[in-house]
Amino acid sequence: SNDTFNSLCENTFCKYYKCGEDFYDILLMKLKEAKKYIFMEYFIVEKGIMWNEILEILKQKVKDGVEVRFLYDDIGCLFTLPSNYYKKLNSYGIKANCFAKFNGRANSSHNNRSHRKITIIDGEVAFTGGINIADEYINKNDRLGYWKDSVIEIYGKGSLVKESVTTP
Repeated sequence: SNDTFNSLCENTFCKYYKCGEDFYDILLMKLKEAKKYIFMEYFIVEKGIMWNEILEILKQKVKDGVEVRFLYDDIGCLFTLPSNYYKKLNSYGIKANCFAKFNGRANSSHNNRSHRKITIIDGEVAFTGGINIADEYINKNDRLGYWKDSVIEIYGKGSLVKESVTTP
């Protein structure tokens, strides 16, 4: 079940999604509802059903005047996106870049990757967890068998304190 529970933050709630296909339609709906901004950062992005649907929404949101920013890890997408793909995203009005651009040489910086998977919409809702943007994460591609990663949706005030604290 998709349990909703209070978190440690005042007036902040979380909803757990046990697998990608449970969360995917909610993500699409929330992206479509964005009014001010969409910020996304992912380790793996791969062209396919999931990315194509998300990209179409992001392009429309830019046309609607919503600020869209997108960051992906260059090594995480080395075999899933064309080189310099962020330039194509920028051509759509999406403020995009890749994290730690791969320069073709092996060095210790390759261990400093961005494995974050997070979407923030209008400062009102966020999604984070283990799911990247690729079809196996929503079980539309079974090349690796049934894929199970989870996501948490966080929404609400997100404040840790009720009022300001002053130092005596």
